[in-house]
Amino acid sequence: MFKRPHDIVEISDDSEEESSEDDVVVNNNNNKNNIVSNKKVGSKFSDEQLANDQEKLFKVLTDTLKRFKKAGSFYYVGEEEVAPPRIEINDVGVLAFPIQVYQVKQIIDKCIRAPYGKGTETITDTNIRKVWQLSPDSFKFLGGNQWNQFFERTLKTVGQKLGLDKTKIEAELYKMLIYDKGAFFKPHKDSEKGERMFGTLVISLPSVHTGGDLILQHARKTVTVSLENNSISNMRYTAFYADIKHEVKEVTDGYRVCLVYNLCRSGKLNNDDLITKKPKIKLEGNVLKKQKMIDVKKEEQEESSSSSDEDVFIRPVDSKNEEIIADIRKYLSLAFQKPERNCLVYIFEHEYTQNQYNIRCLKGQDSKIATNLLHAASGAGYSCLIGLLDMEESGYGNDNYGYYDCSDEDFTVEESEVHLTFSHLIDARTYQKYTRLNLKAGGSDIFPSFDKENWDWGDPKIEHTGNEGTTFERFYSHSAIILVKDLELNLYTKH
Repeated sequence: MFKRPHDIVEISDDSEEESSEDDVVVNNNNNKNNIVSNKKVGSKFSDEQLANDQEKLFKVLTDTLKRFKKAGSFYYVGEEEVAPPRIEINDVGVLAFPIQVYQVKQIIDKCIRAPYGKGTETITDTNIRKVWQLSPDSFKFLGGNQWNQFFERTLKTVGQKLGLDKTKIEAELYKMLIYDKGAFFKPHKDSEKGERMFGTLVISLPSVHTGGDLILQHARKTVTVSLENNSISNMRYTAFYADIKHEVKEVTDGYRVCLVYNLCRSGKLNNDDLITKKPKIKLEGNVLKKQKMIDVKKEEQEESSSSSDEDVFIRPVDSKNEEIIADIRKYLSLAFQKPERNCLVYIFEHEYTQNQYNIRCLKGQDSKIATNLLHAASGAGYSCLIGLLDMEESGYGNDNYGYYDCSDEDFTVEESEVHLTFSHLIDARTYQKYTRLNLKAGGSDIFPSFDKENWDWGDPKIEHTGNEGTTFERFYSHSAIILVKDLELNLYTKH
C-alpha cells in the first residue's frame, strides 16, 4: 500500500479523529463530510522559537493546513432505485433485470478475458485477473429519461463527495465486466487514459451473486465496499480516484455484472494548449498582488475581457480562511530564513501523470492544499511549482538473507544519504515550464518532517563488497508541489 511520510487530513467515516490504519466496511451510502477544527495553532511558540526549531515549525505548519475543511474523500458509494436502462447485447437480446443466468452465460460466450496493464505492456493472466469483459461496441445502451436523470444526479454527487464540486464531470462508458464464480482481480491501480481522466465509476447491475467485495486502499486507510445487488431495479455504484490501489475479492456464487465508466473533467486541460493560448490569471478575494501578476494584468487589459476555458481561476479566500492563509504565509517566511534553503517540498497524497501537472487536475485534498499554498505564496515572494520528485538513497545496509535481489522488507539500512532531484517542473500559476531548474533540496526541506522509513521505496539494489559490508541504493518517485523564492527562480536555473 502506498504510504507518504505524512497524511495532512484523513478522517475516518465514523469519527472526527485523525485516522491511522483504519478499516472501514461500506454497505450503504453513509459517507460523511467532516470539518476540521478552525482552532488557531502555533500561538504558544514565538517566531524566534519556530525559526530555530524546524521540526516544531513544520509541525505548526502541518497543523495549520489541517484547519481547512476536508476536501472530500477518495471514494464514494451510493444506491438508488431507478428504471433500468435498455441494454441489448449483440446476438443475445435485451437484458432482463435481475439478469438471468442463461443470459449471463450467453454474454460470456461473446466476451474475452479482461487483460491488465503492467508498465507499457497489456497482459492477460488469469492468476492476476480472472474476469470477463465485453466492449461497448458489442451492445446497444439506451438509458431513457429516468436513467439519464439518475446518471446526472450520480455524477453531481460523485463530484461533491470526491471534493470536485466546482468541476464539471463527464463519464465515458469503458466496458461491461462479468465476474462469475471464482472470478477476482488482485491489487492494482487503474491507468488514467489522458490528462482529463481522474477516476472510475462502477455500477453494479441487478444480478444475484455473493462475494466480490471491492477493497480500496489509500493513505493508510482500507475500505471494503460490497457491490452485491440482488434487487430488481436498484443500481448500486461506487466511484474512486484512479490512482487508488484496489482489488476485487473472489465471487463465491452467482454472477456480478458491472458497467465501468472512466470519469473525466470536461474541457481542455493540456498544459501546452494553455501556454499557447497565453492563459489569463484571475484573482478574486483578498489576495495580495505581486509584480509578475501586475504584468499579467496589463496583458489582460490589452486582450479581450471575456473569459474562456483557458483562464486560470483561483477561487477567492473566504473570511474564515484569510487568517489561516496569513499564518501559512508567516510560517513559510520563517522556514525560508534558513540560509541554505532555496525550496520547500510538499508531497501530494495522490499520484499524477506528467500531463496532469496542472492545478485544475489535482485531486481532493491535494487541490485544497495546493490552492491555499498558492494563495499564501501570492504577494509573499514565492512561486509554486508542480513536478516530479525523485529520491535516491545510497549507503550501507544489511541484506538479511544474503541475496543480491531482495525486497524492502528483507533489508535493513545502517548508514545512508538521501538525494532529491526534480523534473518536469511547471509553474502552478503561469504554466511556465522549467526544464533546467537546479534546486538543492534534502529531507529537511520536506514538510511535515521527513521520515524516510515511511516511504514506499522500490526494492534495493544490493552489492556485497566483502569486508566493507553491503552497499545499496534504492529509489522513490512521487509528484509534489515545490515552493521557491521568486528571485531564485532565475538564480538557480541552469544555463
